[in-house]
Amino acid sequence: MSYLLTQRLRFIASSAIISLLCIAMQGCVKHSYVAEPVNTSSVLNEINSWNIDNPDLIQFLQTNGISSEQLSGDDFSIERLYLTSLYYDPEMQVAYKKWKKAKIAAEHADYRINPKLSIPFEHHSDTSDGQSEWTIGAVLNFIYERKGKREAKQARANVDLLNANLAITKLAFEQHGRIEDHYHTYIVTKTKITEIENEINVLSELLEQLEKKYELGAASQFEISTIKLELQQRQFQLTLQENVLQENKDDLLALSNLSYSEYDSIEIEYVHPLSLAKNLYQDPDIIDADVSSLQSMLLDNHLGIAMILNNYAQSEAELRLEIESQYPDIVLSPGFIFDQTDNIWALGASWVLPLFKNTEQNLKILNALEERKIKQQEVVVLQKNLLSLLYMRHKSILRHKATLAISDKIIESIEHRAQEINAQIEIGGIDNVALLRNRMEFYKAKQTQIEIYNNAIDAMHEIEHLLQTPHFGSEINNIVSSWLTYIERERD
Repeated sequence: MSYLLTQRLRFIASSAIISLLCIAMQGCVKHSYVAEPVNTSSVLNEINSWNIDNPDLIQFLQTNGISSEQLSGDDFSIERLYLTSLYYDPEMQVAYKKWKKAKIAAEHADYRINPKLSIPFEHHSDTSDGQSEWTIGAVLNFIYERKGKREAKQARANVDLLNANLAITKLAFEQHGRIEDHYHTYIVTKTKITEIENEINVLSELLEQLEKKYELGAASQFEISTIKLELQQRQFQLTLQENVLQENKDDLLALSNLSYSEYDSIEIEYVHPLSLAKNLYQDPDIIDADVSSLQSMLLDNHLGIAMILNNYAQSEAELRLEIESQYPDIVLSPGFIFDQTDNIWALGASWVLPLFKNTEQNLKILNALEERKIKQQEVVVLQKNLLSLLYMRHKSILRHKATLAISDKIIESIEHRAQEINAQIEIGGIDNVALLRNRMEFYKAKQTQIEIYNNAIDAMHEIEHLLQTPHFGSEINNIVSSWLTYIERERD
């Protein structure tokens, strides 16, 4: 009876150990799965909540240089429009989540491998020679990595984090370029409308003068019909341009990422394209710089260069990790075995050493070495392409600068001729019709000038986007840092 009682007690003890170990294992589980389906109605409600009056948005705008006076009005400057679009941009939100993921990985990359607990539980049918029927134990496996391997993992994680940060900044630059281009299109269209309206006013006045002269027999019906036809054509052009302007405005407002219900209350601040072009073409960092200075600026600022260099750093980190993986990790396994007859302490050690040079790890290292060479060459390819683009863009803005000067001289000549005509009218040498026709020439020349300035601004924007030195608002890198601060605060 005493033997059976002892056996039963041992069985109870072993069962208790198993139960305690299971409870302990449950305590080690930190996360549990919870389903989180995407609800399209909730997404729609969120999009519709992106409004102008969001206190966090207002604080973000003020932090980045938008004054209270600007915020109190309905007019949106390009700076306000850009910052608003950035704050709500859903693509930026995705990039932020990827950055957050990379940040968590970087923060945990240097952690040592946690010990692993194994619980061997065996039943033996052969109990001869005093062998226990049941055996249970607890074994801890301690894995010791080389310091170089941990450092390689950390380097790779840091590169991934920098890549994620550069991806956010790249999106911010691209959005700035889109808004800049659409805003430019908007103000050019609005300026064209003004010049067409000026033409219509002059044509209406000219038609009135010719009808008076016709009554006096000093003008023909053909002249009147010609002016009427021109007037109809200009009125039709005005209607077309007004439609284009509304489309331009819709495109621009859509980039703001605001709720559609906000659009009707927003007006776009107007800057005359001639004024904009003159400001752009007075930038000494671009206009007065030689090609070598611009090349240095390009290589220092362009995100594409930074990202491809970071990709090279990533290949270096991968190579270093593969080289470190050649060396074995030492595993120590102290344990305690409990059976029905005895308690045993156990201590094991293990590692894996490659026996032959032509191993799988050697192949990975060779691949990593070749990947390094590929990344090196990709840097050369991108840099050559960017430098070629820079050369062409620089030549283009120099040609446009010369064209702007010629266009301005033509306008000056027409204005000078108008003064001469006014002088002739005062002494009775000619009538108002000549003056009106000269004004017609003037407004036509102004429309030609707008097209010339339009092309010049496009050319300047192209080289700006290439050099990534925006003229509007704060530096985009600072804006991105500010944006990350606000987004993280909202998530916390």
